[in-house]
Amino acid sequence: MDKGLRELATNALAALVKYDPEYFANYVLEKLITCTLSSDMCMRHGSTLAVGEVVFALHQYDYTLSIDKQKHVAGIVPAIEKARLYRGKGGEIMRSAVSRFIERISSAHVHWPEKVKRTLLDTLTENLRHPNSHIQNAAVEALKHFVPAYLVGADDKSVSDIMSRYLEQLTDPNVAARRGSAFAIGVLPFELLAKRWKIVILKLCSACAVEDKPEDRIFEARTLFKALDDYSVDNRGDVGSWVREAAMDGLERCTYILCKRHSMNLRCIRFDANLATSLVGGIVKQAVEKMDKIRERATKVLQRILYNKTIFVPFIPYREMLEEIIPNKAELDCYSKSVLSGLVISIGGLQDFLKKASLTALLGYLLASESGKHNEQNFREFNLSTDILGCLGSKMQPCGTNFCFCSSIQRVYNHHFGEDD
Repeated sequence: MDKGLRELATNALAALVKYDPEYFANYVLEKLITCTLSSDMCMRHGSTLAVGEVVFALHQYDYTLSIDKQKHVAGIVPAIEKARLYRGKGGEIMRSAVSRFIERISSAHVHWPEKVKRTLLDTLTENLRHPNSHIQNAAVEALKHFVPAYLVGADDKSVSDIMSRYLEQLTDPNVAARRGSAFAIGVLPFELLAKRWKIVILKLCSACAVEDKPEDRIFEARTLFKALDDYSVDNRGDVGSWVREAAMDGLERCTYILCKRHSMNLRCIRFDANLATSLVGGIVKQAVEKMDKIRERATKVLQRILYNKTIFVPFIPYREMLEEIIPNKAELDCYSKSVLSGLVISIGGLQDFLKKASLTALLGYLLASESGKHNEQNFREFNLSTDILGCLGSKMQPCGTNFCFCSSIQRVYNHHFGEDD
């Protein structure tokens, strides 16, 4: 049985809870708990997922499990680990399932004994070190719910131990451990980070240093200015481009934070002309490099920084010249009909790359109208309709209609106007 099908089945089962919560809380849940230790890998995987989804659904409908039932649920992960079900065939699938289970149970605020809390935290920490990215991501999502539910407000020693553990692992020789720890720190709540934020920032900055061996590099933690010079390539592909994309995203976010604090006269890292020059220079460099996706990302980031309506970014040298090169798209409505006409025609072209790129651009333009004014949306829809009708007339061939063009247009209409195929 396919893993995806089991996941879909658990969601369907959870959707039925509202019709008879009592039945699910007793009979169904009891059967599922028993099956989490089944010798059949598919059965125990699906049952573990299902318990988490059903318990969360019960919580959503304000159904409180009995103390005995909560004890049974709390014993699932220790029992799985005691049976060593992470080993052998299906071990990785069970790790992901257990992380998802912890996430759902944490969201439902099921009562855990202190011993079980420590066990679950150790389980998530172990999964964070796993080289499989799916297992790591599942553990991160679980940790994001587990910590606020059970550790915020706990004694200072417990919180300090958690922070110390993840900070120490940022220098672990194991690449996966470093990556997982950086992910974990990124989802910890404000209450845990506030008291040690300087140490956290310094540790993360240290982890941003580019190492000598490409195969030892970690792209998720290396961001900001130094990461814009990362052009490493290894057996995973063009790792450097991933780093540079993440760096631009991080730079944009940090810029808004610093500028907001600057406008409020708060004591913090000073956003000045030197920092603004480094920021724009680094992004402009990416905007003229050889990869299409990097150029596009850089241009959009710079455009948002120049024209942000919420937070003004000061000290940008030659701002007027930059604004001439990268105009505000909101001021270009007079060209919208011409642009739409060109995109519609390109969608009917013979080159697959051009068709896909044009369709993506057109859909993006139409979806952006959802946040605009109502009259602007009507204007775009009218132009789109007019252009499509005109293009259909010009694209009709004596031997028949360009099927590819018409099917693409049909997809646009279905997507934008919500019609069925």
